[in-house]
Amino acid sequence: QGWPEPRQFGQEVTKRESSHPGAMEFLNCCKKANRNTFLNDDEKLDLLPPFKTADRRDSSSGDRRCSPKVCGKACCIAFGIMALVLVLVYFSVMFSMEDPCFVYEAEAALVSPKAAAKAGVRPPVHVATKKNEGEMPLDLTGIWWIRWTNWTANPEGWNQIIPWNRVTYGIYNALKLEELVSFEGATVNSTHFPLTLSSPTGQAYRWGFTNSLAGRIAMNFAAKSNPNAPLNINFENKTHAQLGGFGGLAYMTMLDEDRWLRSTMVKGDRYGPPSYQLTRIVYEDGSTSKYFPAFLDHMGSTKIRVFSNNNECERQSGVAPRISKSCEPIAKECAAPNVTHLNNDDKEDKRGGSRSFTL
Repeated sequence: QGWPEPRQFGQEVTKRESSHPGAMEFLNCCKKANRNTFLNDDEKLDLLPPFKTADRRDSSSGDRRCSPKVCGKACCIAFGIMALVLVLVYFSVMFSMEDPCFVYEAEAALVSPKAAAKAGVRPPVHVATKKNEGEMPLDLTGIWWIRWTNWTANPEGWNQIIPWNRVTYGIYNALKLEELVSFEGATVNSTHFPLTLSSPTGQAYRWGFTNSLAGRIAMNFAAKSNPNAPLNINFENKTHAQLGGFGGLAYMTMLDEDRWLRSTMVKGDRYGPPSYQLTRIVYEDGSTSKYFPAFLDHMGSTKIRVFSNNNECERQSGVAPRISKSCEPIAKECAAPNVTHLNNDDKEDKRGGSRSFTL
C-alpha cells in the first residue's frame, strides 16, 4: 500500500522508499531472496543491520569487502611471508658472520684455564690477577659473569617484581649479547676510598661476547669503539660504587666476595631495574667458583667470542658481514704505521677453538 512502484531484485532502494511502514519487512524478505540487494554507500541506513553483511558489493565501484575468512587467509599468508623473510635474514647474517677475522672463539667450558690447558688451547678471556692489576684495596681478580638470571637479589631488600621486567629480562638473557668481563690491567687513582678504578675492558681478551646472532651484532657495534677507552668505576667505599657514564644512574653494590649487584637509580632508589649480578666464576689462581656450573648451564652450546687484538681497523672489518673467508686482505688493507697491537701474543690467534689462524 502506497509503494511507489514495483522493484526488481538487485535494484537500489532509496531512503524515502525504506521509510515506508512496510519497508523493513519487504527489505528483509528481499535479503533472504538476494543477499546482494543493499543501499549505495551514501544511502546506508543504520536502522537496517541485516544489510551490514561481510559479503556486500558496492554497486558503483564493484569492490568486495573482506570477509573474516578471506582476511584470515590473507593475514596468514602475509605472516608466513614475513616469517620467511626473517628466517632468510637470520641465516644470511649468521652465515656472513660465521668466520670472523681477528676474533677468538671457544667453548664456554674453556673459560676455565685448567680446562683450556687440558684441551691444549688458550682460554678466551684473560684472568685478572694481583700481578696484572694495579695495587688496590679491592678484589676484582679472576673472570666475571654478567649474570641477568637472578636480578632481584640485593642487600637492602629491594624486591619489586614488575611483570614486564620478567619478560624483558628473560628475552635479554636469552639473547646472550655479552657474558664475561676481565679487569686485567685495571688501575686506581688512590689506595684509599673514595677512589676511581679505570679498567681497559675493551682490549683484547677482556670482554666476552658470544656467537649468537645478537652477540655477533653486538660485537659489530663494539668494534667501532676505541678498545683502549677505559671503563671507570667510582668507589665510595669497599662495598658501594657508581659507574662512570650511563647518565650517572648505574650503581654497584657488593653482595659478597664473588657477587656485585649492578643496579639503576629509579625515582631516587639506587636498586632499581635494569640490574644484574656481576658474578665471579673464575678465581685468579685459575680455579672455578661455585657459580661456574650455572654459567655453563646458561651458555649451553653457545660459544664465547672475544677480540684478539686492539687494531680498530681490523676489528671493524673482521666482524663485518662478508662473503670472503680470507683475513689476509683485511690485514693488508689495515696495515699502516699508526696501527699497533697490544703485544706480540695478541697478534697470533685470529680465530678460535681448535682452528687457529695466523697471518
